[in-house]
Amino acid sequence: ETEFIKSFGSERKMRFFNLLLVILFISTVGWSFTPSDTITSPEIWSGIVDITGDVIIHAKVTIEPGTEIRFATTNDNIINGDATHICLIIRSGGALYAVGTESDSIRFTTAGPKVPDSWGEIDLEEGLDAANTIFRYCVFEYGQNALDFRSTNHEVVQVEGDIYIEHCHIHQMSRSGIYVTSGGCPKISYSRIHDMPSAGIFIHGGEIVDINYTYIYNVSVGIINAGMKNWFQKCNCDHITIFNVDASRATIVKWWTGYGIYCCNSTGRLKLKNSILANLDPQYPAVKLDTWYFITGYNCWWDYGYEAIEGGRDIASTSIEADPLFNNPAQYDLSLKSNSPCIGKAQDGSTIGAWQPGTGIQAPYVVSPARQNKGFSQLGNGQLLFNLLTNSQTRTYSLLGQRLINKSFSPNRSYSGIYLLLLPESPEPAQNNCTTFVVIQ
Repeated sequence: ETEFIKSFGSERKMRFFNLLLVILFISTVGWSFTPSDTITSPEIWSGIVDITGDVIIHAKVTIEPGTEIRFATTNDNIINGDATHICLIIRSGGALYAVGTESDSIRFTTAGPKVPDSWGEIDLEEGLDAANTIFRYCVFEYGQNALDFRSTNHEVVQVEGDIYIEHCHIHQMSRSGIYVTSGGCPKISYSRIHDMPSAGIFIHGGEIVDINYTYIYNVSVGIINAGMKNWFQKCNCDHITIFNVDASRATIVKWWTGYGIYCCNSTGRLKLKNSILANLDPQYPAVKLDTWYFITGYNCWWDYGYEAIEGGRDIASTSIEADPLFNNPAQYDLSLKSNSPCIGKAQDGSTIGAWQPGTGIQAPYVVSPARQNKGFSQLGNGQLLFNLLTNSQTRTYSLLGQRLINKSFSPNRSYSGIYLLLLPESPEPAQNNCTTFVVIQ
């Protein structure tokens, strides 16, 4: 009996020890799971989600902040008719609620080598639940297209309702950032789309596409607005910055590359205002128009091809043709210097372009050496940088615009009510309205 008790006690200890090892392993490598290929009831995804084949979503899937969606690079199960690229497909009754935070973004990426064309896209099809489909603080990388608004048979079928894409970072895709194939009303704001061989945003057949406070750069064409059949889609661009467009980036030569914006069908409509188009391909106009409906004004044109607008004209009395004076365009810091001609020249008195001084709207990249400084330092571009202790972490913030004037911060003191801009370690869009913070010595 004594030996039995000893043996039983040792067995319990061993089981407990094994359980501790399992918990330690999970906490070290992270928890991951693979969803089924068809989802018909609500799910919540967190941690690491491995997508090994096409997944069709017919219910609401909520993705928690900090989640990483990893797509396998192997052949999929051809549910979507594509035998080489794995996709998430949102169909009738389905929704994808992907809302991260500025500090914990949601990442859609590859499980393999970090190269473009490693996975497919997220397909948004007719009948989806648009009210519960949103993408906020998400990163999309190394796929074909980040998002594709489409119908199952590529006919003119509208995705009903507005779908919001906010504070997102889309880069290193093999085709376009956002592709509106055959319907949809995406509302894109406070985002960055860059480094791909095709268009930042390709609108092949949509209804109303709104693009606000968004950067598009390092592409072969900024935005394409192409009519489809009898669709009279509208593309409304307000406070965008298109920079560094080069037709030679295209992996396949296309007749639509090289332009900042191209409306290549008479049914497409374009409104462009309060925007910067700069450093474009010298062989092409900044904007090419085949459309009969075009409204523009309060823009800044600089370093473009043989004409600002081919097929139309800007409202010259409200627009400017001058160097916008980016802070560090070589490093894609597209914030503006304090003497930029764009400041205060937008229609509402704000600043032309995606960047807005003093509002916490993040520039794409930030000069990195200042992150290494303790206390606070003055940069030549008029930004005051200092380190703050927030949530037990030391982070670097920047106070922008006229709020710099006669504003001083003492070390090891607490302050409140100041609107600050977080400079993240990675170039993610981020903003933070700190109610209380501490300046570190």
